[in-house]
Amino acid sequence: MALLKAGVQNPREAKSDDVSDLAAWRATAARLGYEHRSVLRPDDIAPLPSREHRLEIAFQAALPLLGRQFDRRAVIDGADARIAAAKGLIAAGIGEAVDVDAITQAFRERGVQRRGEDAALIWGRVPGRQGRDRVAVTTTLEVREEQTLVEAARAGARDRSAGLSRKAIAAAVASFPEIDFTSAHGRAQRRIIDQLGAGGRVGLAIGVAGSGKSTLLKPLVRAWQADGRVVHGIALAWRQSDDLAEAGIAAANTSAVTAFLRDLEGESWYSAANLSWSLMKWGCSARVN
Repeated sequence: MALLKAGVQNPREAKSDDVSDLAAWRATAARLGYEHRSVLRPDDIAPLPSREHRLEIAFQAALPLLGRQFDRRAVIDGADARIAAAKGLIAAGIGEAVDVDAITQAFRERGVQRRGEDAALIWGRVPGRQGRDRVAVTTTLEVREEQTLVEAARAGARDRSAGLSRKAIAAAVASFPEIDFTSAHGRAQRRIIDQLGAGGRVGLAIGVAGSGKSTLLKPLVRAWQADGRVVHGIALAWRQSDDLAEAGIAAANTSAVTAFLRDLEGESWYSAANLSWSLMKWGCSARVN
């Protein structure tokens, strides 16, 4: 266009080019009576809300996002709370970086909704990777549920009414002559067998990978089954729970933790006195009767 205009300009007059002159464009449009309207917002552009109103919109939009984080984990990283705040500001519009701080401050002051009730957030610093502390966040609901779980576990550990007799454990151990319980490692395994078999309704043993946790379950599973109990084995993942069948647990009774807990909902069989289940997760062997 500039080339075409240059061709019709009078060379004796001063050259002028308004092709890139926005002011000239607007003046021409005004003379023609043209008023620009966006195809996305054909009506008049709405005025921006006040900062307080915008932050409230962002806070309400961020609450369910933060709640989903706590649905997955009882303790989340401080960065997760800031990400939820930033996503909430997408719905309301962000003016400056300190808006994220304002939303996280609102989280601190107003808390969140957890399962239909108001819950305050608890912020703290915990050891992180490479020796660096990190900000961690939980809620009063998660703390209360954890305390309830700890109290139930302690009560179960004290209740030895479902423990196996020493005679039953010894008979089950004797039925596996191929397992050596005479070495130092074997004697440690045998102590764990006695602890889990004759102990309370809740028991726990910790061992590193390859230390023989599945092996020591074999006599226990046989003893529980001989006592008329149904044994279930669960692990973090399905591929890990499949290995529990080698301990004598029926393959139909092995599952991942998530699937096991989902199947428990609405069921009553798991509270029966003749049920035992073993959990193999993160190097732990746990038993609940």
